[in-house]
Amino acid sequence: ESIRHVEPPGEVIDAFDALAGGIDDLVEAASAESECLAALRDALLPELLSGKFPLPGCANTCHRGGSI
Repeated sequence: ESIRHVEPPGEVIDAFDALAGGIDDLVEAASAESECLAALRDALLPELLSGKFPLPGCANTCHRGGSI
């Protein structure tokens, strides 16, 4: 059984693609950036928490092996 639908004119489809295509590209770029930042966080966080890389200006608020 087929489903009836309305198909817009080609000009409307082209106009929508021109608008939505740019948004789709932005979403894809943001997703890739998010994955990259998550990987960076996952790689650096254990090192920071272990005290291997002390943060400048943080000496008064936290210390190696202690809690924040």
